[in-house]
Amino acid sequence: MELVIQGYKRSRAVRLAAGLTALFILGERIAAGGHTPGAETARAFIWATMFLATVLLVWRERNQAVALRRSSEANAHVMAAAETSPNSFVILEAVRNSAGDVVDFRYRYVNSHAEELLKTPRNRLLGHEMCVQFPANRTGGLFDK
Repeated sequence: MELVIQGYKRSRAVRLAAGLTALFILGERIAAGGHTPGAETARAFIWATMFLATVLLVWRERNQAVALRRSSEANAHVMAAAETSPNSFVILEAVRNSAGDVVDFRYRYVNSHAEELLKTPRNRLLGHEMCVQFPANRTGGLFDK
């Protein structure tokens, strides 16, 4: 089992294995009615089903782990490119009112050049709304006509 769960979150894999073991034991108790050909067939079917379920769940866990690793690697590459870019780079998130209209933007990422351009340290920008940081720019609504 160690080879199967290596590289995954062990606690999740251990919970998965414990749950499937409980299902195996339950299936074994159901099929323990005797040694008739029907009971042996039922026992074989239950074990084959549980084995297939285990394989499919572990395969899904593996695919999710691979996708998460690739996603975090891609994110690291994008952030490295943004940080080393000679241009200002900012990622903003729309802030909406109860009607769903965009009323402001929240800073999610600011590279060092944008920090210099805005003359404000990153830690004062990240997570804060643009109109709160720069209230002189607000006239009543961001997109007023």
